[in-house]
Order: sequence, then structure tokens, then C-alpha cells
Amino acid sequence: MTTDPNLIALIARCDKARDFPAATCGASRHAQAIGDDLAKYSTYPMLSEEPEHCAATILAVVASLWEARARITALEANLAWVIANVGRDIYNAPGEREGIRQDAIARLEGKRKADKAELAALAAFNEKYRKVGA
Repeated sequence: MTTDPNLIALIARCDKARDFPAATCGASRHAQAIGDDLAKYSTYPMLSEEPEHCAATILAVVASLWEARARITALEANLAWVIANVGRDIYNAPGEREGIRQDAIARLEGKRKADKAELAALAAFNEKYRKVGA
């Protein structure tokens, strides 16, 4: 059993963040099991028995993490654009449909459609690799 306070804190953090099934997949649960066993017992037999399977698990989780971070960055940029452009139009257009201009609505709808398409593609990709490590 580990006595490293950083590992103990990470194990607790994983346990707290785990929200099955909404926020986990087979690969992330397997990666957590690998980490838990390595921290607690300094070994994980499957690493030597099936190294490719463990590698695929870890790589799938890291890829999903990086994709999620990139997506969050893009969504934050989109939100900043909406606030800077659409928000200004919404509040600076008196007398037009309660202050909301139609071109501002159209720009917002265009962004929403692009975001939905991107999220659908990301969901399809994640579903394809969800079984890795299960």
C-alpha cells in the first residue's frame, strides 16, 4: 500500500470524480484500476500479460482527455465571441423584437449548428473507442 500523499490524494480524487456511467467509459475505468493497483501493490499483472491492451487503454483515455480539453478551449472561445458580438447586438438594438436583432440570432444559430455537428463527430469517435480497455 502506498504512503505517498500525492498518490493517496489522486486515488481519492478519482473516486470522487467517477460518475458511472455518465462520465466514465471502459477505458477510463480500466486506467483507474491500473493506477489504483500500481499505487497500492506496485504491480498490475496485466501489464506484463497483455501490454498492448493496457497501452490501448491508457492511450484511449489520454486521447479523450486531450480532445475534451481542446473542445473546452474551443467552446470558451465561442462563448467569448458570442458575448463580444451577439451579446452586444442583443442589448444595443432597441425597438427590434424586444431588443434582439435577427442577424444576431442568425449568427448564434449558425454557431450552435456548427457546435452540434462537432459534438456529434466527437461523440461518434468516442463511442468507437469506448470499448477499448473494457
